[in-house]
Amino acid sequence: MFKIAVTGSNGFLGKAFVRHARLAGFNLRLLIRSAEKVPEEFKNPNLGPVPEIIFGDLKDDPHNHLLWAGVDVLVHIAALGVQANDRKWDQVASINIERSLIWLKAAQESGVKHAVVAGTALEYKGYGQLPNKPSNSDAHLCKEKDSLETAEPYGASKAAGGILIRAWARNSKFPLWYMRFASCYGEGDNPKKLIPAIVSHVISRKKLELSPGDQVREWLHIDDAARAILAGAVQDPYKVQLVNVGTGIGTSIKEIVSLIDPKNNYVQCGKKPYRKGETHILVMDPTHCREVLQWSPKINFREGLDNIDASNFTT
Repeated sequence: MFKIAVTGSNGFLGKAFVRHARLAGFNLRLLIRSAEKVPEEFKNPNLGPVPEIIFGDLKDDPHNHLLWAGVDVLVHIAALGVQANDRKWDQVASINIERSLIWLKAAQESGVKHAVVAGTALEYKGYGQLPNKPSNSDAHLCKEKDSLETAEPYGASKAAGGILIRAWARNSKFPLWYMRFASCYGEGDNPKKLIPAIVSHVISRKKLELSPGDQVREWLHIDDAARAILAGAVQDPYKVQLVNVGTGIGTSIKEIVSLIDPKNNYVQCGKKPYRKGETHILVMDPTHCREVLQWSPKINFREGLDNIDASNFTT
């Protein structure tokens, strides 16, 4: 029976993938740190096959681990540094580079046929810097072989880890999808992230001050991201495949504010300076992903925003 092992299943992207995989009838085995971390929805038999839970984390020794028995595919989503309070250089390097490679090697040694590894658009350098060196074109799209220079620990560690993992996988002949995801949004997102923060301040009628908002970013609905992972889990890449998973469409922070708070009653751009070295445009070209994975996003940004349950983000 086809079985998928998952790391990082109780995070934002992980929970969405588990939900989609269960609804599609797949059998899952999840690596979760403790019983307290298991989401209640994972226990509901009405949502599909109840996943098997293995307690542990990436700091464990993965060799001869209970996670591997009978597993066909590893979906590796676990990472450190997605949240700002986790961005300590030495810790993100350990988890996102060293420990990720060790677990992937153990997966191959245990007979896992291929893996899907979650990367991030933040690995890319992007185009232009604000406020003094903006890009001279809004048509720039990051392709898979573009520069990965980045100034913050999460993106840098994921870029370094991705390079190492892909090099090892090619050398070891371990088929692998490496997916760089655009910024995800939707139900279950961290309230401190940009879109939930804007929504929560508007519905609670609290002021939120932002930078001028000319940063252009790409936004991918969490359900589309989960569908991409599921497509990779069931489709053998036959080799190492690096793909950008996104929409290819950029939206500025100012535009997001205008969609959620059109009269700027609560969210005000221009009240704070840009961060040092703020990238102007960071939007990926998803053409290769659509060609080799046969995946494309279904939910446009405005539709995704309209469908967010604002009560989930109240402060």
